[in-house]
Amino acid sequence: MPLYDVEHVTPLDSGQQSALANAFTDLHATRFKTPRCFLNVRYTEVSRQVVFRGGKRATYIRVILRTRAGEQRSEELYDEHCRDIVRIWEEIVGKEGEMGLRMVWVLGALTTAVECVALPDPG
Repeated sequence: MPLYDVEHVTPLDSGQQSALANAFTDLHATRFKTPRCFLNVRYTEVSRQVVFRGGKRATYIRVILRTRAGEQRSEELYDEHCRDIVRIWEEIVGKEGEMGLRMVWVLGALTTAVECVALPDPG
């Protein structure tokens, strides 16, 4: 169950959240042939978190994708996927100042998962 974790310091309205979630879902489902119903996007506002990068206080927006690793998924494919995520972000949210997406991480470590599947009513 792939998870796109969006950590942001700039407020995102519900329209932006919906547009990003749909675009990330479309991108992932198309590129990796994953059923749309398995894709998750979570938003976390992190402006109150204290982060230091290189010893200096920093703020950032990042997207962390947790997904399965696979032999058919090359580094080049993930690089292209990251660039597409940045492009989508810039089209929907922007790229100026604190609106810009600064990092996209892909963690290809999802080994197994169980998701509850809705069953039809008996009888």
